[in-house]
Amino acid sequence: MSREMGDNIDNSIDNNINKAQQFAPATRVRVSPFKGMWRLWFYDLGCLSFLLTGVGGFLLLPFLIEPEKVEVAGIIISVAVVSISIAIIWQINRLKGTEWSQLVPYYRRNILVQSATVYGVMWLYLVCFINYLGLSEVWPKVISSAAVTIVFLALTLHRSQLFNAAVLVFFAVPFVEYLNPYLTTLLAIASLGYVLLSKSAFEWQGEARVTYLNGMEAGWFWLPSLHHNKLSQKLEQWLFPVNYFMGPALVVVIVLLPFIAIAIGVATMMFDFDFPLQFIIGQIVVITCGIVHWSRVQRTRASESLFMLPCFNGLSGLQQAFYQGQYRLIAVMVTIMLFSSLVDGLLSQNLSWQLTLHIGLSAYWGCGFALGAGSASRTSLHISLAMFIVGVHSGVMSFSFVDFRDGESLLPWLVADVVLVVIAQLLLMFGKRRLWQNGVIDRS
Repeated sequence: MSREMGDNIDNSIDNNINKAQQFAPATRVRVSPFKGMWRLWFYDLGCLSFLLTGVGGFLLLPFLIEPEKVEVAGIIISVAVVSISIAIIWQINRLKGTEWSQLVPYYRRNILVQSATVYGVMWLYLVCFINYLGLSEVWPKVISSAAVTIVFLALTLHRSQLFNAAVLVFFAVPFVEYLNPYLTTLLAIASLGYVLLSKSAFEWQGEARVTYLNGMEAGWFWLPSLHHNKLSQKLEQWLFPVNYFMGPALVVVIVLLPFIAIAIGVATMMFDFDFPLQFIIGQIVVITCGIVHWSRVQRTRASESLFMLPCFNGLSGLQQAFYQGQYRLIAVMVTIMLFSSLVDGLLSQNLSWQLTLHIGLSAYWGCGFALGAGSASRTSLHISLAMFIVGVHSGVMSFSFVDFRDGESLLPWLVADVVLVVIAQLLLMFGKRRLWQNGVIDRS
């Protein structure tokens, strides 16, 4: 009897379940592929900095419609394309380094869809504005730059550690006009095919996580290491504490830039090609000063270690030491710019005192703006907005070089330089008061 009752109960339960399943509608939750895009792309310092650099370059397009500024427009647009592309590669690299990417529903799909959308919007903007402004002459350089970044994407998917060399892609921009656009396009198509067809292209890699964490510490600024010697040690001691967060990379930049200027200047003279040496060195100088505080914001815990060193008279002593160290760094960067200007002028036999003075003053206010705004920055968003200074400095240098090439006087630019130097001084003083205003453990 009990067995029959148990069977009846089981059959009744099964019937009720079948009826419930029969009448229960099958529901599927649809998640937008753009959900969380704002947090993923605009709340992360690395991605946001690349995006802002690219957007800043695109915003300069309406000011580059004059025929004599086509060459400058090509460089700025190419840098913007590279910046947006590196931001996308950065997101994919972070995806590959995220252990829980397969556990979160739609996470991988969202990243890939968002990346494709950003890339598509970039090209739509370029097609509309370049054709509307009549800058069709820049297309070969822009396409070659995009092709180089696609090849770089394929390489980083194969080996994530190669993303550390992203800065070399920016340095390659002035040389892309010497590449065959058809050959680079075919190479890019082949690389894109590898990306789309490879099953392991977007799978987790342990080295991708290491690359991401190391890059956040170093500000995505990769450089070869130098052996410690008396010169580098003296230079590190002289710049301290400005170089505390960036580490030996700051000294490496300072040591290598003069040699790079000489090598490029000699190559330009021997092979008779036009290379914007002073423009590139100027960008590196200002970017390096920005990375000083970029790395400081990223390494907030290191501020506590710095403050605990027995060489500062309290917090005010640390602020004063950092403030004075920034002026020493500016002096070094201005010296490097003057040296590169002298080398370029002597080798090209086109030395001008107006241009040399303009380059020195622009390096001063460019570095002063970067360090002053960086000192006032306390969050990732602040320091990313401060990187707009690189675009402003780039635009001023580009337009002034065009006027110099056309034989116009640089006196108006020198007057503007003096005004900007005064503003840079005020910004440095303002940044000093804002730096660690609420203590080194302030997380706001």
